[in-house]
Amino acid sequence: MDAGFVEGFEYFAQNAGAQIAANGSAERIVLAEEEIAALAEAIEVLGTNKSVDFLSGDIAEYLLAHTFNIDAILSESENRATVPRVTSFASPDIVLNTGEEFQVKFYADGAKSARAQSVTYREASNNPSTKAGAAHVIAQGDVDPNSPIYKGMGRVIPKDQTADAELFLDRKAAKESVTRKSNARRYVETKENLTEVVEDRRGVASKSFAREESKQIAREAKEGNLNLEDYGISMDQMIKARHILASSIKAGMSAAMIAAVLKAGPLLVSCVEELVATGEVDLDRLQDSGTDLATNSGAAFVTGSISSAIVEAMHSGLLGESAKDLNPSIVASATVVAVNAIRNGVKVAKGEMGNREFADAVVRDTFVSAVALAGGAVGQAALPMVPMIGYLLGSFVGSAVGGITYNAGQSLLMSFAVEKGITFFGIVDQDYELPESTLESLGIEVFEYERFMPDSASIDKFSPDVLRLDPTSVDTYRISFPKRGVIGFGKVGYIDSH
Repeated sequence: MDAGFVEGFEYFAQNAGAQIAANGSAERIVLAEEEIAALAEAIEVLGTNKSVDFLSGDIAEYLLAHTFNIDAILSESENRATVPRVTSFASPDIVLNTGEEFQVKFYADGAKSARAQSVTYREASNNPSTKAGAAHVIAQGDVDPNSPIYKGMGRVIPKDQTADAELFLDRKAAKESVTRKSNARRYVETKENLTEVVEDRRGVASKSFAREESKQIAREAKEGNLNLEDYGISMDQMIKARHILASSIKAGMSAAMIAAVLKAGPLLVSCVEELVATGEVDLDRLQDSGTDLATNSGAAFVTGSISSAIVEAMHSGLLGESAKDLNPSIVASATVVAVNAIRNGVKVAKGEMGNREFADAVVRDTFVSAVALAGGAVGQAALPMVPMIGYLLGSFVGSAVGGITYNAGQSLLMSFAVEKGITFFGIVDQDYELPESTLESLGIEVFEYERFMPDSASIDKFSPDVLRLDPTSVDTYRISFPKRGVIGFGKVGYIDSH
C-alpha cells in the first residue's frame, strides 16, 4: 500500500474525531442561542396588557423553563421543559419531558408564596375561581380534601423568599400538628418540594430569579427595551466551566473510539487475510499493532477534548466577539497539527527524532490538513443534506490525496537535490563523504576507531624459503564514478555502488 496513502489515513483517523467534537460543540452553542431567542420571543408574545404583577408571574414561568433548556443543551441532556399554559384546575405551570411537573408562585413575600403552594382541595373549593374544579375532584372521592392540590409537583418560588417561606411552613406545621395532624402534613409536603429552580433528577437546572427581577423584566418588556443579557441570560454568562469540562471529556472519549475503529478496521482485514492464507495469525505483529492503536486513540482523545473545549469557549463568546464565528473544522485541524507537533517535540528532546524529521512532520501535517479541509468543504457542498457525513467523506479523500501528494513532492524534491546538488535553503543536507567501498578501492585502509585493537605480540617461527615461480600477468584497471543518492532522511550523499 502506498506510504502516502497510509500517512493520510492515519492523519484522518486522528482528525475525524476532533472534527466531530468541534462541530458538535459549535452545534450545541447554536441550539442554546436559539433557546435564548425563543425566550425573548415568548416574553414578547405575552403582550403588554397585563399589570406588572400579573405579567411578572407569567414571565417567571418562561424564564425558568427556557433557562432549564439552555442548561440541558449545554449539559448534552435530552430533557426539556415546556410551559403548557393550561388554565384547568391544579394544572402544572412547567412540565418536563421526564414527566416531572412544577408549580410557580411569585407572590409578594415568602409567606404568601408558600401559602399559595400549600392550598388544599377543601380550601380551593371555597374559592370562587377554583370552586368548580376542586368540588369536582372531591366528588370523585379519589383525593383527601386536606391534601394540597399541587401534591407531587415541585413548588417554585422566588430565590429571595425561601427563608421566609420555610419559616411560615414550619410554624403552620407545628401549630396544626397539635390540633389537626392530618392538616399539618400538607405543610410538610410543601416544604419538602419547595425549590427556587426547575431541576431534573440528573442535575440539569434553570436559573433562579428574585421577585423584583421578574417584575423589572416585566416593566422592561412592557416598555419594549428588555435586554436578557442584563439578567445573566446570554451564552457567555450561561455556559460554565462544568459544561465545557464535561462535554470535552465526552468528546474526547468519542474521538478516541472513532480513531480506534478506523485504525482497527485495516488491522482486522489484514489478520483475516493472513488467517485465510496461512492458517495462523502473527501474534507479535498483532500485539505491536495493538500498542500503536492505544497510542493513536490516546492522541485522538486529547485532540477531541481540546477541540471541543476551544470551540465552545470561542463560539459562546468567552474568548471575545472576534472568535465567535471561527470555523470549528479549522480549530480541529489546527489542534491536531499542534498536538502532533508537541508529541514529536518530545521525541526530539528524547533523541528519538531528528530536527529535520520534526520539521518535515510539521510541514506534512500542515499540508495534509489543508488538503483535508479543502476536501471536507467539497464533500459538504456535494452532500448538503448530511453535512457531517459529507464533510468526513471529503476529508478522508483529502487526507489520502494530501499524503500521496506530499510524498510525491518530497520524492521529486530529493531527486532534484541529488541531480543538482542544491540544499533548498537547508532543507536537504548535502553530504560529500565517500563511502567505505570507494575508499577501500583507492587503497585507503578503513577502520572503526571504536573497535581498533593493537596487534598482539607473537613469536616468529623460522621456516626455509621455498622456490616459487610467479606467473606473468597483465595488470587490469577498472574506472568507476561514485554515484549520489538519498542516504538518510533529508540527506544526499555518495552511495555504495557495489
